[in-house]
Amino acid sequence: MPASERHRRCPSFRRGLPSAVATQAGNSVGRYHDPRVVGIAFAEQYCRILNTSPEDSHKFYHDESIVGRPGFDGQMTSITTRRAIKEYFLSTELKGCSTELENVYAQPSHGDGVFVVITGSFTMPNTVKRRFTQSFFLAPQETGGYFVLNDVLSYIRAEPEIPSLKERMGTQQRFRQGDNEDNTVQNGSGDDSSGEMGDRQLCVICLKDRRNAAFVPCGHLVCCCSCAKRVELKDEPLCPVCRQDIQYVLRVYES
Repeated sequence: MPASERHRRCPSFRRGLPSAVATQAGNSVGRYHDPRVVGIAFAEQYCRILNTSPEDSHKFYHDESIVGRPGFDGQMTSITTRRAIKEYFLSTELKGCSTELENVYAQPSHGDGVFVVITGSFTMPNTVKRRFTQSFFLAPQETGGYFVLNDVLSYIRAEPEIPSLKERMGTQQRFRQGDNEDNTVQNGSGDDSSGEMGDRQLCVICLKDRRNAAFVPCGHLVCCCSCAKRVELKDEPLCPVCRQDIQYVLRVYES
């Protein structure tokens, strides 16, 4: 499609940030622009274009712009030049998603620029919902309006629900009951000695007792009650298998 036709489809675009933002905030660089007005107008237009015309999202940027995005390994990668940014928006996993804005915060910044932070959520085509926070530095243009000089996106990890005090006390009581049962077994009234258990049944820490405690929220059942409680009491309790944060430990009973 010719460039002229693309601009007819997106008449609000000037070079960089849509001119509608400049109109609402003031039409000349060097005058005071209400950062709240600029931030809200920008955030609404940015999300609308990202949802409906992702192929035009690169028009918010210049060649000197830097876009930061988290990679599969969690490390932030940088994309620069307008061409590379356009390729990113055409291939990103966010293509075809819908965006829901939760909050927009803006403040004046260096050289008459505006710093904008938005929070919200993306709903992917496969219905997966991911919350995010995104920061922008909007730099003023000589011709009026702004363009995105810096853009950093990060996802907000969903926090598991923390059990109430009553639930935690109930868990501890079940642990104490389980310890008494374990002591009975180890004293000879049962047949669960380590010599009769396979490796997949032994605690990965002490390699002696049966696995009977699951970590929440990851669900790994790899420790006995005694070792699981020692792990839970650490300053930063982490599952020994997946290294995910541990909220609490749940005693598991075999029928």
